[in-house]
Amino acid sequence: MTLNKLVLGAVMLSSTLMAGCSCSEQIDKLNSSIKSNIKTLDTKFEQKFNQINRDVHTIQTDIKSAKDEVATMQTDMKSAKDEVATMQTDIKLAKSEAARAHIRLNNQSSAYHK
Repeated sequence: MTLNKLVLGAVMLSSTLMAGCSCSEQIDKLNSSIKSNIKTLDTKFEQKFNQINRDVHTIQTDIKSAKDEVATMQTDMKSAKDEVATMQTDIKLAKSEAARAHIRLNNQSSAYHK
């Protein structure tokens, strides 16, 4: 009976030790898998982060370009308004001169008919 108990104890001890080794092996596999997944996620995160930074830089460049273009258009518009104002002054002057010329012609034609 003592021999049976000793054999049974040895079997239980060896199965417990083997189960412990098995768990340790599984823990190592899980640990390795987790580390691999973390590396993969870290790489993907870094790629996305870099892509977002490039996109933000591109957008900032586009915004600066658009602002510069708007500033140029505003300058061109101001120049065009100034030109229109000058033309309006020239038109008023030309109308005034044309009216005086018309009056002179009328005066000359009335003086000629007398």
